[in-house]
Amino acid sequence: MSAQISNPSSSIAFKLLLAAGDLVLLYLALWLALALRYQNAPDWLTFLEHAKPFSAVYILWLILFYTNNLYNLIRLRDQLNIYFDLARALTLGALIAVLVFYILPTSDLTPKRLLIIDAGILGIMLIAWRALFTKIFSNILPLNKVAILGITIRSLELGRELLSNKNSGYRLVALVGDGDQKITAPANLKEIEIVENPLNLLQHIKRDGINTLVVASDSLKQSLLNQLFEYLPLQVKFYNLPDFYEELTDKVPVTRLNRGWFLNNINETDKITYDFVKRVIDVVASTILLAVLSPIILLSVLAIAIDSRGPVIYRQKRVGQKNKIFTIFKLRTMVQGAERTGIQWTQKQDTRITRVGYFLRKTRLDEIPQLVNVLRGEMSIIGPRPERPEFINELAARIPFYQTRHLIKPGLTGWAQVKFPYGASVEDAKEKLQYDLYYIKHRSMLLDLSIIIRTIVTVLGFQGR
Repeated sequence: MSAQISNPSSSIAFKLLLAAGDLVLLYLALWLALALRYQNAPDWLTFLEHAKPFSAVYILWLILFYTNNLYNLIRLRDQLNIYFDLARALTLGALIAVLVFYILPTSDLTPKRLLIIDAGILGIMLIAWRALFTKIFSNILPLNKVAILGITIRSLELGRELLSNKNSGYRLVALVGDGDQKITAPANLKEIEIVENPLNLLQHIKRDGINTLVVASDSLKQSLLNQLFEYLPLQVKFYNLPDFYEELTDKVPVTRLNRGWFLNNINETDKITYDFVKRVIDVVASTILLAVLSPIILLSVLAIAIDSRGPVIYRQKRVGQKNKIFTIFKLRTMVQGAERTGIQWTQKQDTRITRVGYFLRKTRLDEIPQLVNVLRGEMSIIGPRPERPEFINELAARIPFYQTRHLIKPGLTGWAQVKFPYGASVEDAKEKLQYDLYYIKHRSMLLDLSIIIRTIVTVLGFQGR
């Protein structure tokens, strides 16, 4: 089979097949969890005793799987992100199960260890099931076939992004002129069809199955707009370039923005309840983490003192919310006097970093003292990383809208930190700003949970800077 799934009934059938597999794995995971918990294969009565209350939990889990894109056939191709979606759904599912079993008990069961074992086994099996499903049906899973209308530097960048991101679920099919352009495709876009006359777009939509049209031109003729309006019954989805770029890359194209974009997309009054809840979580979480991590802090302090001379706690001025300057606390990772020749970016393989400092940076343990900044209200656990005032002046002069990242509190970790490697240049700062703006626009408890999960993966994988 080679033709992609295109009609709704086929799509529903494949989603049901995927969900049916999940349903089987839910109960198989429970059986295996019982076997591991009690070191023996459970008998039928024991299994049924547990299956009844767990069934209520599993119904809620299946709903969570759906709302977290786990049945989005297009997104299935993006294996990395689907795993993070799964981790987020299972984390929320475990919290819901706690409520069901402990706060609102419906049975005599309080399966503490069993619940953890069950979620762990299920996560592994769901990952394997989706990998197998994707491999079996890779040739027929649906694709969003994209045409870009309007050839500009930015739209060509978007085209290259589409071609490089093979697992996004989007395939670039055509570049379309706006009626006034003579198009010469760049060398790296030679395989893409060129449609110079936009009036011929309809035949390409029908022939090539184009279902996504990205309008990259800022000024279209009224006749062309009228024609695009006629495409609505064809179930073509329309995007402007910034919105599509955002959906594809999880970042905002800062060079394409104007002040109107911020007025339309950034509304801080909508976040009052979220910010209050987030502050409560910050205080509770930072207090608990400081207590739990205190032995690690002590060991790190001793290691720093033995490894190199100088204070173990490093203080540095940073720019926070509303451009307020505050003092950040870190475990020292560089030799004393590292900036005696002047302030500079930290580079890869920086010789100023000590042996202990290298380990602390890789595990991000050097950031633990910033929990004090969180308690003091200067930072949040999640937000854009605070930058030094000396760098802010340069970056704000060279990167449009750079100061808008200071609309919210800076964070210990953030969307830019988990999506982009450590930056040490103006160009890197611009790239990170695009992720920061995405977070500012979309920040929510679900996105925060995604960032926490990705941060844990980064720390455990020693992927810090």
